[in-house]
Amino acid sequence: MKRLLRIILILPLITSCGGNLYNDISTKDSAAALLEDAKNYLDGQDYSSAITKLLEMKASHLEAYNACVTADGVRNCPREILAGAYAGRCGFNFLTFIGSIGSSSGAVFKFLMNTFTDVTVAPDDCYEAQKVIETIGTGSDLTSDQQIFMALLGMAKMGIYLRNDADSNQDGTADAAFDSCDPTKLPEAHVKQVITGLGLFLTYSASLSTGGSATDDLSDISAICGASCNITDPTNPALDSTVTDSFRDIIKSLQYGIETCDPLLPTCCP
Repeated sequence: MKRLLRIILILPLITSCGGNLYNDISTKDSAAALLEDAKNYLDGQDYSSAITKLLEMKASHLEAYNACVTADGVRNCPREILAGAYAGRCGFNFLTFIGSIGSSSGAVFKFLMNTFTDVTVAPDDCYEAQKVIETIGTGSDLTSDQQIFMALLGMAKMGIYLRNDADSNQDGTADAAFDSCDPTKLPEAHVKQVITGLGLFLTYSASLSTGGSATDDLSDISAICGASCNITDPTNPALDSTVTDSFRDIIKSLQYGIETCDPLLPTCCP
């Protein structure tokens, strides 16, 4: 995979921005103090405490929470920082992930799942990170940095949900008892999160300069499943059982997925 461009510009969404957002940090419950605390927690990878501080800021200083302020050359956006904290708690480490996808190979869903081997994951926090950025905007309403974050978050979301459900012993292969076709093993809600992770990638991948097997496979999958793979909202009613059943075939396939069904068509799930 070719090197991703402008990597450093998206780091504020994953790590602390540094500097002060506002001048007044003398009061512990001021917007500036809450943000400063959150960034310090984020520096220490204490994502839960960072989230708590930022949600407190949202509740008590909504105008400041919604603002992006540049001071001393440093741009601070509390919602970006909150999204980064949720992503971190989800299991998405930006620098580690960038290093991994640079050498992607094999079936794309298996590769993405294996990227999070030996990582503590909390899949639903990936969706929380997505929702926070979506309060800023969607599509071209987002900055190029935010779009890069969403594209990579989509890839991470796919891998993290699959790792959580399919590889409990984290040996890099789907558990013997796992079956992509079985909703008790791979819940419907999680299939929708994988589909919409692909949707995020497809929606925002134009902001990336990429190549290689992972992104090529994701583009191939989008051609198989059509418009449903461009959906980014897992609550969209268009993601009905027909769509999720078809996507289970892809997840189960040897070509793209995490199991050994071959060939992909006509179906891997009876």
